[in-house]
Amino acid sequence: MLDFYGLKEKPFALLPNPRFMYLSEPYLETKSKLLYFLRDRSASLYLYGPIGSGKTSLLRLITQEVDGDPQANARYVIAPNVRTSNQLLRIICDAFGVKTARSYGQSLKNFEAFLIAQTKEDQFPLLLLDEAQNLNTDELKLIHYLLNFVSNERVLLMIVLVGQPELADRIGRHASLKSRMVSSSVTEMTREDMAKMIRFRWTVAAGGHAGANPPFTTKAYDLIYQLSKGNPRHVVKLCHAALLQGWVRKSRQITAKMVIKANKEL
Repeated sequence: MLDFYGLKEKPFALLPNPRFMYLSEPYLETKSKLLYFLRDRSASLYLYGPIGSGKTSLLRLITQEVDGDPQANARYVIAPNVRTSNQLLRIICDAFGVKTARSYGQSLKNFEAFLIAQTKEDQFPLLLLDEAQNLNTDELKLIHYLLNFVSNERVLLMIVLVGQPELADRIGRHASLKSRMVSSSVTEMTREDMAKMIRFRWTVAAGGHAGANPPFTTKAYDLIYQLSKGNPRHVVKLCHAALLQGWVRKSRQITAKMVIKANKEL
Protein backbone atom coordinates (compact mmCIF):
# COMPACT_ATOMS: atom_id res chain seq x y z
CA MET A 1 0.00 0.00 0.00
CA LEU A 2 2.86 2.40 0.73
CA ASP A 3 4.32 2.06 -2.77
CA PHE A 4 0.87 2.52 -4.29
CA TYR A 5 0.45 5.91 -2.60
CA GLY A 6 4.12 6.91 -2.89
CA LEU A 7 4.73 6.84 0.84
CA LYS A 8 7.68 5.77 2.97
CA GLU A 9 5.73 5.22 6.19
CA LYS A 10 2.16 4.63 7.28
CA PRO A 11 0.58 8.07 7.73
CA PHE A 12 -2.25 6.92 9.93
CA ALA A 13 -0.77 4.42 12.37
CA LEU A 14 -2.30 4.55 15.86
CA LEU A 15 1.04 4.42 17.67
CA PRO A 16 1.78 7.68 19.57
CA ASN A 17 4.79 8.60 17.41
CA PRO A 18 5.83 12.20 18.22
CA ARG A 19 6.97 12.74 14.62
CA PHE A 20 3.35 12.53 13.48
CA MET A 21 1.99 14.84 16.18
CA TYR A 22 0.26 17.84 14.63
CA LEU A 23 0.15 20.74 17.07
CA SER A 24 -3.10 22.65 16.70
CA GLU A 25 -3.53 25.80 18.81
CA PRO A 26 -4.66 24.09 22.07
CA TYR A 27 -1.78 21.59 21.90
CA LEU A 28 0.76 24.27 21.04
CA GLU A 29 -0.47 26.36 23.98
CA THR A 30 -0.19 23.42 26.38
CA LYS A 31 3.29 22.53 25.13
CA SER A 32 4.41 26.14 25.46
CA LYS A 33 3.03 26.38 29.01
CA LEU A 34 4.79 23.24 30.11
CA LEU A 35 8.14 24.15 28.62
CA TYR A 36 7.90 27.65 30.10
CA PHE A 37 7.22 26.33 33.62
CA LEU A 38 10.03 23.81 33.17
CA ARG A 39 12.52 26.55 32.35
CA ASP A 40 11.12 28.88 35.02
CA ARG A 41 10.89 26.08 37.62
CA SER A 42 7.83 27.70 39.10
CA ALA A 43 4.71 25.55 38.67
CA SER A 44 3.19 22.17 37.88
CA LEU A 45 0.41 21.45 35.43
CA TYR A 46 -2.53 19.14 34.77
CA LEU A 47 -3.84 18.44 31.30
CA TYR A 48 -7.18 16.82 30.55
CA GLY A 49 -9.14 15.88 27.47
CA PRO A 50 -11.33 13.13 25.99
CA ILE A 51 -10.10 9.67 25.03
CA GLY A 52 -8.29 9.77 21.70
CA SER A 53 -7.57 13.49 21.78
CA GLY A 54 -3.79 13.02 21.51
CA LYS A 55 -2.70 13.65 25.10
CA THR A 56 -0.24 10.74 25.21
CA SER A 57 1.27 11.74 21.86
CA LEU A 58 1.75 15.25 23.19
CA LEU A 59 3.42 13.88 26.33
CA ARG A 60 5.82 11.80 24.27
CA LEU A 61 6.65 14.81 22.11
CA ILE A 62 7.35 16.90 25.20
CA THR A 63 9.44 14.09 26.72
CA GLN A 64 11.47 13.94 23.52
CA GLU A 65 12.13 17.68 23.62
CA VAL A 66 12.93 17.70 27.33
CA ASP A 67 15.51 14.94 26.77
CA GLY A 68 17.61 17.55 25.03
CA ASP A 69 17.73 19.72 28.16
CA PRO A 70 20.81 18.69 30.20
CA GLN A 71 19.27 20.08 33.40
CA ALA A 72 15.92 18.31 33.11
CA ASN A 73 15.56 14.88 34.70
CA ALA A 74 12.27 13.74 33.17
CA ARG A 75 10.45 10.48 33.89
CA TYR A 76 7.32 9.28 32.10
CA VAL A 77 5.03 7.02 34.16
CA ILE A 78 1.59 5.61 33.41
CA ALA A 79 -0.50 5.97 36.56
CA PRO A 80 -0.79 2.44 37.92
CA ASN A 81 -3.99 0.90 39.20
CA VAL A 82 -2.84 0.78 42.81
CA ARG A 83 -4.82 1.50 45.95
CA THR A 84 -2.41 3.27 48.29
CA SER A 85 -0.21 6.33 48.21
CA ASN A 86 2.65 4.16 49.50
CA GLN A 87 2.47 2.00 46.37
CA LEU A 88 2.40 5.07 44.14
CA LEU A 89 5.35 6.60 45.99
CA ARG A 90 7.36 3.43 45.46
CA ILE A 91 6.66 3.57 41.73
CA ILE A 92 7.69 7.23 41.56
CA CYS A 93 10.86 6.51 43.55
CA ASP A 94 11.70 3.59 41.25
CA ALA A 95 11.25 5.82 38.20
CA PHE A 96 13.88 8.24 39.55
CA GLY A 97 16.13 5.53 40.97
CA VAL A 98 15.46 6.52 44.59
CA LYS A 99 15.77 3.81 47.23
CA THR A 100 12.54 3.03 49.07
CA ALA A 101 12.19 1.89 52.67
CA ARG A 102 9.77 -0.30 54.58
CA SER A 103 8.05 2.72 56.07
CA TYR A 104 6.13 5.25 54.00
CA GLY A 105 7.64 8.10 56.01
CA GLN A 106 11.21 7.02 55.37
CA SER A 107 10.55 6.65 51.64
CA LEU A 108 9.28 10.24 51.61
CA LYS A 109 12.45 11.37 53.40
CA ASN A 110 14.57 9.51 50.84
CA PHE A 111 12.72 11.22 48.01
CA GLU A 112 13.11 14.63 49.63
CA ALA A 113 16.84 14.00 50.03
CA PHE A 114 16.98 13.08 46.35
CA LEU A 115 15.26 16.35 45.36
CA ILE A 116 17.65 18.40 47.49
CA ALA A 117 20.63 16.60 45.95
CA GLN A 118 19.24 17.26 42.47
CA THR A 119 18.99 20.96 43.25
CA LYS A 120 22.61 21.09 44.35
CA GLU A 121 23.56 19.42 41.06
CA ASP A 122 21.42 21.98 39.17
CA GLN A 123 19.09 19.25 37.98
CA PHE A 124 15.31 19.63 37.84
CA PRO A 125 13.19 16.46 38.18
CA LEU A 126 10.04 16.32 36.05
CA LEU A 127 7.38 13.65 36.59
CA LEU A 128 4.99 13.11 33.66
CA LEU A 129 2.11 11.01 34.99
CA ASP A 130 -0.25 9.71 32.31
CA GLU A 131 -3.77 8.28 32.86
CA ALA A 132 -3.91 10.34 36.06
CA GLN A 133 -7.70 10.13 36.23
CA ASN A 134 -7.03 6.76 37.91
CA LEU A 135 -5.51 8.43 41.00
CA ASN A 136 -7.60 8.13 44.14
CA THR A 137 -7.94 10.64 46.97
CA ASP A 138 -4.94 9.37 48.95
CA GLU A 139 -2.74 9.35 45.85
CA LEU A 140 -3.74 12.93 44.99
CA LYS A 141 -2.82 13.88 48.56
CA LEU A 142 0.62 12.39 47.91
CA ILE A 143 0.95 14.49 44.75
CA HIS A 144 0.05 17.56 46.80
CA TYR A 145 2.61 16.63 49.42
CA LEU A 146 5.35 16.20 46.82
CA LEU A 147 4.58 19.66 45.46
CA ASN A 148 5.34 21.09 48.90
CA PHE A 149 9.04 20.42 48.31
CA VAL A 150 10.22 23.93 47.43
CA SER A 151 13.18 26.20 48.10
CA ASN A 152 13.08 29.97 48.49
CA GLU A 153 13.66 30.36 44.76
CA ARG A 154 11.90 27.47 43.03
CA VAL A 155 9.96 24.25 43.24
CA LEU A 156 12.14 21.16 43.57
CA LEU A 157 9.88 18.91 41.52
CA MET A 158 7.60 19.58 38.57
CA ILE A 159 4.64 17.27 38.07
CA VAL A 160 2.47 17.03 34.97
CA LEU A 161 -0.76 15.07 35.45
CA VAL A 162 -2.49 13.99 32.25
CA GLY A 163 -5.84 12.27 32.01
CA GLN A 164 -9.44 12.21 30.89
CA PRO A 165 -11.93 14.96 31.90
CA GLU A 166 -12.57 13.19 35.24
CA LEU A 167 -9.08 14.32 36.24
CA ALA A 168 -10.21 17.95 36.32
CA ASP A 169 -13.20 16.96 38.45
CA ARG A 170 -10.99 15.09 40.91
CA ILE A 171 -8.51 17.91 41.23
CA GLY A 172 -11.37 20.39 41.57
CA ARG A 173 -12.41 18.61 44.77
CA HIS A 174 -8.91 19.22 46.23
CA ALA A 175 -8.64 23.00 46.43
CA SER A 176 -5.16 22.92 47.96
CA LEU A 177 -3.82 20.76 45.12
CA LYS A 178 -5.60 22.77 42.45
CA SER A 179 -4.08 25.98 43.82
CA ARG A 180 -0.58 24.59 43.17
CA MET A 181 -1.20 23.55 39.56
CA VAL A 182 -1.98 25.27 36.29
CA SER A 183 -4.71 23.68 34.20
CA SER A 184 -4.78 23.05 30.47
CA SER A 185 -7.23 21.17 28.28
CA VAL A 186 -7.58 19.78 24.78
CA THR A 187 -10.79 19.01 22.93
CA GLU A 188 -11.89 17.76 19.54
CA MET A 189 -10.40 19.47 16.49
CA THR A 190 -12.09 21.90 14.16
CA ARG A 191 -12.70 20.88 10.54
CA GLU A 192 -9.77 23.10 9.50
CA ASP A 193 -7.38 21.61 12.07
CA MET A 194 -8.42 18.10 11.08
CA ALA A 195 -7.53 18.78 7.45
CA LYS A 196 -4.20 20.30 8.51
CA MET A 197 -3.45 17.26 10.66
CA ILE A 198 -4.16 14.88 7.78
CA ARG A 199 -1.92 16.89 5.44
CA PHE A 200 0.82 17.08 8.08
CA ARG A 201 0.84 13.33 8.67
CA TRP A 202 0.81 12.67 4.93
CA THR A 203 3.83 14.93 4.40
CA VAL A 204 5.77 13.18 7.18
CA ALA A 205 4.88 9.78 5.73
CA ALA A 206 6.03 10.93 2.30
CA GLY A 207 9.48 11.66 3.69
CA GLY A 208 8.90 15.37 4.25
CA HIS A 209 8.00 16.09 0.63
CA ALA A 210 5.81 19.19 0.96
CA GLY A 211 4.26 18.67 -2.47
CA ALA A 212 2.70 15.36 -1.49
CA ASN A 213 -1.05 15.84 -1.14
CA PRO A 214 -3.44 13.46 0.64
CA PRO A 215 -5.79 11.73 -1.79
CA PHE A 216 -9.04 12.65 0.01
CA THR A 217 -11.69 14.61 -1.85
CA THR A 218 -13.37 17.61 -0.22
CA LYS A 219 -16.50 15.55 0.42
CA ALA A 220 -14.34 12.81 1.95
CA TYR A 221 -12.81 15.36 4.32
CA ASP A 222 -16.28 16.58 5.27
CA LEU A 223 -17.50 13.07 5.95
CA ILE A 224 -14.42 12.09 7.97
CA TYR A 225 -15.01 15.12 10.17
CA GLN A 226 -18.70 14.37 10.53
CA LEU A 227 -18.12 10.74 11.48
CA SER A 228 -15.16 11.36 13.78
CA LYS A 229 -16.56 14.52 15.39
CA GLY A 230 -13.00 15.85 15.24
CA ASN A 231 -11.53 13.27 17.61
CA PRO A 232 -7.90 12.77 16.46
CA ARG A 233 -7.79 9.03 17.13
CA HIS A 234 -11.04 8.44 15.27
CA VAL A 235 -9.80 10.57 12.38
CA VAL A 236 -6.62 8.49 12.12
CA LYS A 237 -8.50 5.18 12.27
CA LEU A 238 -10.97 6.28 9.63
CA CYS A 239 -8.29 7.66 7.30
CA HIS A 240 -6.30 4.42 7.52
CA ALA A 241 -9.37 2.32 6.77
CA ALA A 242 -10.31 4.59 3.84
CA LEU A 243 -6.81 4.26 2.38
CA LEU A 244 -7.21 0.49 2.47
CA GLN A 245 -10.47 0.87 0.58
CA GLY A 246 -8.70 2.93 -2.08
CA TRP A 247 -5.82 0.47 -2.29
CA VAL A 248 -8.17 -2.48 -2.76
CA ARG A 249 -9.95 -0.60 -5.55
CA LYS A 250 -6.62 0.64 -7.04
CA SER A 251 -7.92 4.17 -6.69
CA ARG A 252 -5.51 6.96 -5.81
CA GLN A 253 -8.43 9.19 -4.90
CA ILE A 254 -10.37 8.58 -1.68
CA THR A 255 -14.03 9.44 -2.10
CA ALA A 256 -16.87 9.89 0.38
CA LYS A 257 -18.25 6.49 -0.64
CA MET A 258 -14.98 4.86 0.35
CA VAL A 259 -15.09 6.64 3.70
CA ILE A 260 -18.62 5.34 4.29
CA LYS A 261 -17.50 1.79 3.47
CA ALA A 262 -14.44 2.15 5.69
CA ASN A 263 -16.54 3.43 8.59
CA LYS A 264 -18.83 0.40 8.39
CA GLU A 265 -15.84 -1.92 8.74
CA LEU A 266 -14.37 -0.22 11.82
